[in-house]
Amino acid sequence: MPLPNPVPLGVSGKKTVSRASFEAAGGSEALTTEEEREAYIVLNLIEALQRPLTGAGTEALLKPVFDHIPNMAEVLRAFAKKVLQTLRDGEPHSTVAVSGTTLPVAVAFGAWNGSHREVQPERTGGYLPGLLTTGLKLRDKGLSVAALLAIDVFAREAVDISAPGRPLDECFLLDAELSYVPGLLFGYPEDQPNDLPAVFLVNRSLCTPDQLQMLERVNR
Repeated sequence: MPLPNPVPLGVSGKKTVSRASFEAAGGSEALTTEEEREAYIVLNLIEALQRPLTGAGTEALLKPVFDHIPNMAEVLRAFAKKVLQTLRDGEPHSTVAVSGTTLPVAVAFGAWNGSHREVQPERTGGYLPGLLTTGLKLRDKGLSVAALLAIDVFAREAVDISAPGRPLDECFLLDAELSYVPGLLFGYPEDQPNDLPAVFLVNRSLCTPDQLQMLERVNR
């Protein structure tokens, strides 16, 4: 299929150049539809989830949760839409997916504009209350979940119209951070079957001293 004119650059497609300029710069790959953009983000998201910033080994939490979400491909597409929104307006966007299986699980997804370090000041203090509030809101809606997995991703796009031929993987970066809260903290019955890990994983560097003290009490 021939390239459109103008050609959208990067993943968001916010910036464009003429097809002649794109081809003259040696450009060979462009995402020209929303479907292509979402699919590209999904691939990057899957890769980022295999190397989460929360440390080696935490990716092992993904499979037990994802196994209980039958429409995971559709869910990942919904997450990709949030990343696109963030790339375009620079604001964080989030959504929550809840499985409809016999063992209900929730995956909370948040997209941030910038690197993990760049948005850390914005997240510090509000991270832990936001994580716990998500689970409590689900409970209050009558959605008792066996576990809450939170995925925060950090998206950066660097597009230069003076160098439109740069490959996509040089224009777009995506990292992921995982958090995990067992459903027992949200009132999930202890006597119900539950094959999910009974761990509590949070990013302590985003917590205030008072929140860290609270965590110490929870872990006793």
